[in-house]
Amino acid sequence: MLGEWATALTRLCEDDEAHGRLRGRATRLMLEGGRLEGDELSRLARLNLTTARSLEDAAGWLEGVLAGSGLLLIHQDGLWAALDQWLSELQDLDFRALLPVARRAFAHFSHAERRAMGDKVRALGLAPSAEARLGPPIHEDRARLVLPGLAMILGARV
Repeated sequence: MLGEWATALTRLCEDDEAHGRLRGRATRLMLEGGRLEGDELSRLARLNLTTARSLEDAAGWLEGVLAGSGLLLIHQDGLWAALDQWLSELQDLDFRALLPVARRAFAHFSHAERRAMGDKVRALGLAPSAEARLGPPIHEDRARLVLPGLAMILGARV
């Protein structure tokens, strides 16, 4: 029956008609079950975290995939990069509308997980290898604009 379960989860991950949160949770279960590699997670993240999808659908996918633990976001650079790209493309009003969903998703992360994410954000501009993996350099003026919202999501002080 494990094979049938994996097949059902795979179909669900790819089903555009399914609710985003359900697709995200199926993705997380596939990854935790060892049936999804990092490259495939990156592909699914890019497909689900795009401005071509509705904000609610993309946010639901993110909430589903992050449910339970933030370690996935810390250790999967492809997911981190897709999230970063999606957030940077959001319009101001969409970003503000996303904050309650993001807050709900991040609220269950441990203090250590949130601290590790903050360290990862701080390190983005320091090492050339991190820049190469995570995309173009950060525009410091634009980054400062989102710090209050990011601090609210992560429950940190700026």
